[in-house]
Amino acid sequence: MKKILIVAMADSVHTARWIRQFDDDEINFVLFPSTPHRRIHPLILQHISAKLKSSLKISPWMKCGALPLGVIDLLFNNRFRARLLAKEIDAFNPDLIHIMETQHAGYLTDKALSLASKKPKLALSIWGSDLFWFQRFPKHQSRIR
Repeated sequence: MKKILIVAMADSVHTARWIRQFDDDEINFVLFPSTPHRRIHPLILQHISAKLKSSLKISPWMKCGALPLGVIDLLFNNRFRARLLAKEIDAFNPDLIHIMETQHAGYLTDKALSLASKKPKLALSIWGSDLFWFQRFPKHQSRIR
């Protein structure tokens, strides 16, 4: 069974819809929330509890810790969550990491991969203004080129 680690916003309908398209495929998913959230999107929760060919789990590190760790990491430049994501990468050993959105998920994954011993293939889904809007800011220019 193929294993995919998704780094994305857990409260986003875009993340939920992307996962749900694979209901009939034999894929083992782990979702690592890329941003602080107060709730998991209902479609994601439905997928977790449904009897489908694909399976989905939320990283145990981030099921309850996404909000407090996300707030703390605003001060510490993603240090804590990057370490947790690196541990998830090494433990899950995915065939692919799907990064959904650049500024949160992409930057976090970049930092985590520098700490992880496993280096799986990557796929990046760019959302709306990821490149167009953020290219205007010097802080982001070197990261998105």
